[in-house]
Amino acid sequence: MIEFPIRLAVASKEGLAISEHFGHAKQFRIYQADPDCCELLETREVAHYCLGQHSDQTAMAGILESIKDCHAVFVAKIGDGPTVNRNKVVLKAK
Repeated sequence: MIEFPIRLAVASKEGLAISEHFGHAKQFRIYQADPDCCELLETREVAHYCLGQHSDQTAMAGILESIKDCHAVFVAKIGDGPTVNRNKVVLKAK
């Protein structure tokens, strides 16, 4: 059973839709949701992870650290590397 409220990390280019690729996100909007409402808590700035044909592993660690208190991450797309790394980190809210 889900315990509410939950926190959600959302990558968005314009703040209106889930529209940003995980590796291109420069920020994540953090929402708190329960069955009755969803509200924006804050915007967390992160370092750019995807650098074309290679990636910045330091940025990956920082991104994962910044969203580790969230139950879920919503992005338009995500590559294999971030998926594997994200699965190693338990995303949880207290």
